[in-house]
Amino acid sequence: MTFGEYSIQLSGKLQALYASGEAKAITRIVIEKLSGLPASQQQSITSAKLADALQKTATDFEMELLTGKPVQYVLGEAWFLNRKFLVNPSVLIPRPETEELVIWALEYAASAQKKGLTILDIGTGSGCIAISLALSLPDARVTGIDVSPTALQTAQSNAETIEAKVKWQLMDFLDEQAWPFLNAFDIVISNPPYIPESEKQQLEKNVVDWEPATALFTPNNKPLVFYHAIASFCQKQLVSSGTLLIEGHQLYMEQVAEIFSSHFTRIVIKKDINENERMLAASKI
Repeated sequence: MTFGEYSIQLSGKLQALYASGEAKAITRIVIEKLSGLPASQQQSITSAKLADALQKTATDFEMELLTGKPVQYVLGEAWFLNRKFLVNPSVLIPRPETEELVIWALEYAASAQKKGLTILDIGTGSGCIAISLALSLPDARVTGIDVSPTALQTAQSNAETIEAKVKWQLMDFLDEQAWPFLNAFDIVISNPPYIPESEKQQLEKNVVDWEPATALFTPNNKPLVFYHAIASFCQKQLVSSGTLLIEGHQLYMEQVAEIFSSHFTRIVIKKDINENERMLAASKI
């Protein structure tokens, strides 16, 4: 079987689960993994045969993908700010909107004009936020916390592979008794759970079936529980000149801003690449 034949076969079968464009995009990601070539160069191997050693791998990929398993979990990797991160069903798949949050945080870090910034990433998951900040700010002291031991193991593996210095800590952030074990921070950043359980049916099946529910959903009667906790924590342990940056639900950002209004003097809501109000920064200045 040639790469071209495999591509047509995989894309065709995936269209039973995904729209045509998405099926083709997933196929290109798989071909890149198998061939080592980016999409822009894959036309050159259309007629090349898959090596015998790759035949079984290609078949295994196809079988897993047809179960609805996200391609990032099938391949065990995802890209975030031009770096490859290990991912598995214990962590969320990094998304472009979260890249925007990190870039925004770096702008605030630059404006702080302070060496040795202390940064906390709440709900670190794969560690993509904490690691990206640590690599961009080599003199910063970055801490990533998560309630999931397996998520922290994944984050630690990523840090070792990418060679980033981050302190990892297992912690249930909603337990205020744990907060004293953390220091004061110049920047607090988080992409916390913010989707009410009632919205599960509105999400894509591959998200609900495969991505970790604890990192996605909140109780229907407490959809903003993490933002209340983050606000209380920052009141105590964000330094007086510090900044908080969070990602959130586009339908609740005004309510989130109201939560932070009693603790911060400057609050900015920012739209993401899809023109949705999904990011918020709050400063004590």
